[in-house]
Amino acid sequence: GSAGLGQEHPSHMMAWGDFDGDGWLDLFVGNETSTESGFRPSQLFHNQRDGTFVDVAEDVGLRIRSFVKGAHWGDIDLDGRPDLMISNLSEPNMLWHNQGPAEDGGWRFVDVSSTAGVRDFMESFPPWFWDYDNDGDDDIFVNAWRASTGDVAAEYMGRPFRAEHPRLYRNRGDGVFDDVTVSAGLTKVMYTMGTNFGDLDGDGFLDFYVGTGDPDFRAMMPNRMFRNVAGERFEEVTVAGGFGHLAKGHGAAFGDVDHDGDQDVYIVLGGAYEGDVFRNVLLENTGPVRRWVSLELEGVQSNRSAIGARIHVRLKEGRSVHRTVNSGGSFGASPLRQWFGLGDADAIDFVEVWWPTSGVRQRFEDVAVDQHYMLREDADALMARELPSFKF
Repeated sequence: GSAGLGQEHPSHMMAWGDFDGDGWLDLFVGNETSTESGFRPSQLFHNQRDGTFVDVAEDVGLRIRSFVKGAHWGDIDLDGRPDLMISNLSEPNMLWHNQGPAEDGGWRFVDVSSTAGVRDFMESFPPWFWDYDNDGDDDIFVNAWRASTGDVAAEYMGRPFRAEHPRLYRNRGDGVFDDVTVSAGLTKVMYTMGTNFGDLDGDGFLDFYVGTGDPDFRAMMPNRMFRNVAGERFEEVTVAGGFGHLAKGHGAAFGDVDHDGDQDVYIVLGGAYEGDVFRNVLLENTGPVRRWVSLELEGVQSNRSAIGARIHVRLKEGRSVHRTVNSGGSFGASPLRQWFGLGDADAIDFVEVWWPTSGVRQRFEDVAVDQHYMLREDADALMARELPSFKF
């Protein structure tokens, strides 16, 4: 097409991010190189600021020639430049560090998968960056893909299984990640397709939903939900919350749809074939409403969607909640408006926002709880917004 994005390659994922910090969103497209499809290098489309894009993947060192299943932008060292996590099928996963401007005037990415400790050879699908323990830096979760119904049954019965399990990597803050999957209680069978994360119970810690299955009609297994317990471990709440549909999960989003102060979940269900269809579901959160605040950002010098902006909410009780503006997992899209569960906190000490292009830090003190806010990059104050609640 006229935008320069109309190239034909087998692919089912893409990720928006401003890799060079010029205030315009660029697009990574992960393609599928295989024996059947042939050589299909992945692409990084640089925004030309005129409605067109140019593929610069080779120029910046992103030589990705694998069967890409998912990708997500994050910032592993808080240097202000977005890095890229790649999930591959039956090949080692990749973590590309954004080095910034090169001596030749270009831009440079370097594969740091091995030194970072995330180069696992696994059957994987959607990955994402998130701060699951609220310590202020980006951790990594990589979902597994490939299992049998027998593996699922074996796990529920407490028996050994042969299926792949996901990986949870905790950012140590020194360029290295620790695999904490076992201690976090996540050595589970997750035949993951559509997935995302959010805060189900409003405690400020991110939970996640897993949509399962593949095109095979026999791939019938419950979708699953996991609750984050204080950033230390995860417990399954699939049955307790009514999330265990058997229909295949192809996409998921968390958001306060009815503006009543908690996050609801929307799930795209159904398989790839016409005979495997199912209705999508919107699950209203009926749990107790706790304290919260939401913030919608609008970039001026930074990209208008504020993707990559970082928000720190500090509670007067001494606890912090951290978020980075994005749409969540790489196979699902949540609202860019960031919703913060505050638990039972009565007061916010401050809200701090860091903008990716300008590097500006805005700090607002004594912010009221249970309120929606809007903030522009060039504004001096938060603007309260009225979003009327409603009943389904």
